[in-house]
Amino acid sequence: MSFSNEDMAAYKALPYRDKWNVNRCLMRGEAPSDPAKAVAAVELAERYQRRSGPETSWLPVLTATLALGFGALAIANAIQDDALMAIFYALIVVGHIGQFMLNPMMRPKQTTRALEASRRSAGMGVTGLEPVTSALSRRRSPN
Repeated sequence: MSFSNEDMAAYKALPYRDKWNVNRCLMRGEAPSDPAKAVAAVELAERYQRRSGPETSWLPVLTATLALGFGALAIANAIQDDALMAIFYALIVVGHIGQFMLNPMMRPKQTTRALEASRRSAGMGVTGLEPVTSALSRRRSPN
C-alpha cells in the first residue's frame, strides 16, 4: 500500500498485526474494539471510499474475467500435459480469488458499514474527525 498523498497517521502508527486486524474488520463490515484501531479503521475506510467510485466499479468484473480466463488456460495446459504452465496459471487464478477475499475495495457495502461502526466506536460524529488527536494521544500514553 502506498500512502503518498494521504496522511493516515493512526493507521501508519499501528504495528503490522494490528493493521491486518483493521483490514479484516473492514472486510467483515465491523468496527475494531480498540478505539485507536477504530480511528485507524476510519482512516483506511475513508481512503478506500475516496479511491473507489465509478472509475473502479469495473474491478470485480475484471478480476472475475481474468480468473476465469486464466482458469481456462490452466485447464487447457493440464489437458496438454504441460504441468508447469498449468500450475503457473492456477496460481494466477488463486491470486485473483485472493483479491475477492482480502481486498476491502471489492466490498464497498461492507466498507461503508465498517466506517459507520468505527466512527461510533471511536466516538466520532458522522463526518467529524475531531476526536482523532485525543484517541492518538490515549494510544501513545504509557498508562
